[in-house]
Amino acid sequence: VKENEQKVKELRLSQEQRLGLHKEHSRAVMDAMFDWMQKEIDDKNVEPNSDLGGIFQYFLSRRQALLAFTEHKGAPIDNNAVEQLIKLIALLRKNAMFFMSLTGAQDADKILHHRCHSGNGRHQSLRLLCLP
Repeated sequence: VKENEQKVKELRLSQEQRLGLHKEHSRAVMDAMFDWMQKEIDDKNVEPNSDLGGIFQYFLSRRQALLAFTEHKGAPIDNNAVEQLIKLIALLRKNAMFFMSLTGAQDADKILHHRCHSGNGRHQSLRLLCLP
């Protein structure tokens, strides 16, 4: 799946072409993975209450969301950008108790604001998570 996404970038495919490529090549791989996970649980090869069973259940219960990139034009293959931003916000909140002054807190807010609104476009869709 990641190789297919790399191919999209290398070939500079449009969003429509990207969706077609993932429908044709990635969907079958993902469906096979989900089917295998369900079979392992059904055949009692994996205990549902085990750590591995919990991982399988997590993936199986989110199947539709995890397949969004094979069904919707422009859907990201992962949510790494969102996770990175959430980590940044969480770190800022954690460190907030040590700012010692309003000026320190405002400086940290400026850093977060700059990170969210940087010109690279990476976080443009995440502006709702950012402070105004």
